[in-house]
Amino acid sequence: MVVPSDYYCQQKGYYVTSVIDGKVEKFPDYQRALQNDFELTTAITVMGQIMADRGFPLKLLEQEIKSINEQDAEDEMLTSKSGGEIAETPYDRLKKKAKCDIILQLGWKINHFGPRYSFTFTRVSDSAINKYLN
Repeated sequence: MVVPSDYYCQQKGYYVTSVIDGKVEKFPDYQRALQNDFELTTAITVMGQIMADRGFPLKLLEQEIKSINEQDAEDEMLTSKSGGEIAETPYDRLKKKAKCDIILQLGWKINHFGPRYSFTFTRVSDSAINKYLN
């Protein structure tokens, strides 16, 4: 699955804040990013095609988010054995639901050449990808 990098989401204002263990943290808001950023959708599509051409068919971020949203009510009812709520970040929920071997956090730059353009992918990070590339 391809997701926008945390840096990209923070720069564009696509994040939510949550209090976890008394600490305020920012997490990417992938749904809002996908709904409002055509450039992001295009970059994910391009990287998805590159990966598919190399034999790595990807799960679609947008479809996984929709599936997660359908189960939000159930997930919010999760409780620990002591009765407390289980703290889970949006990213944790995405990873748990999607069950992906590789999640690429994608950054990019669009290069314009007259009427044509290309993407330069500037950041792909995930420790799991190393075992597939080595």
